[in-house]
Amino acid sequence: MTPGAYIASEVKTSRYSLKNVINVGKGVYDSKGKVVNFTIKSNEEGKATFYNVKNTYKDLSHNSIAVNTFKK
Repeated sequence: MTPGAYIASEVKTSRYSLKNVINVGKGVYDSKGKVVNFTIKSNEEGKATFYNVKNTYKDLSHNSIAVNTFKK
């Protein structure tokens, strides 16, 4: 990635809510703002796992995991 400051967050959904953020690397989790702030230097990669719980089974689907990767 290009060196710089990055913020990772999630878009609110009707069926899931954020329970925790784990496995944060090269960043800091802000639990109040529910974001991870990264400061990436040359040749570094940041990571964070956003752990969600399902609030409702209305319109149930089989998709329960999504992996988002950000690269240059």
